Amino acid sequence: MNWPEDFIDKNSMLYWYPKIVGLSIPKPITYFTTKGADWDKTRNYLVWSKRTEKEIESAIRKVGLPVFLRTDLMSCKHEWGKTCFLKDINDLKAHLSALAEGTYLADIIGKPVDCFVVRQYIPMKNLFTAFWGKMPVNPEIRFFIKEGKVLCWHWYWIEDAIEKPSNPNWKEIIAQTKRECYHEIRGQLTQYAEVIAEKFKDDGAWSVDFCQAENGIWYLIDLALATESWHPEDCEELKGIREVKL
Repeated sequence: MNWPEDFIDKNSMLYWYPKIVGLSIPKPITYFTTKGADWDKTRNYLVWSKRTEKEIESAIRKVGLPVFLRTDLMSCKHEWGKTCFLKDINDLKAHLSALAEGTYLADIIGKPVDCFVVRQYIPMKNLFTAFWGKMPVNPEIRFFIKEGKVLCWHWYWIEDAIEKPSNPNWKEIIAQTKRECYHEIRGQLTQYAEVIAEKFKDDGAWSVDFCQAENGIWYLIDLALATESWHPEDCEELKGIREVKL
């Protein structure tokens, strides 16, 4: 898609995905719609065109169900089975409505839904489920990059962020998984992050997220501006990230 960069929120996949799509780093197959959703004439409902829905259905046929759905800005993943995880095409409209509404309500002035994104669903290494939508919690690592360099990395799912875990031993599971992932983080994932850092070296500071699949492969799943991404307060790199000028 050829969207003018000056008119795109940098957190949008419309901005960052074209920059990484050609990199030889594992990533889900991804399709974008030409347009997203907007208010109807009554300003009461977020709606999308028949063309948009056909584009989504076409993408789903290509990757096969289930699929991972999102808008260009977010997946509303905590609702999981009502938003990003689609396994029945008959539920498509309900999922799109929930995604559009969730994206819009993520900001006090309302975030736009410039497009919908259909992504290949990759079974991840599920540790347990959590939150009200019974979302799978998987091994996820977040790197921070700036000026062509990798600044630091952190475990994505911190204990304070977990709600309604399905396994009473979830803390032990996370601790064990951290130990098992350490060498891959310091090796292959850091190398991936370095490649992405070089690609974004003139574009401020970013967070880069990787998730481990059921088969052990790590996939690049998301990027966002570092200034708008959670970062541990005790990390010595935090001050430099907060001071970055976008």
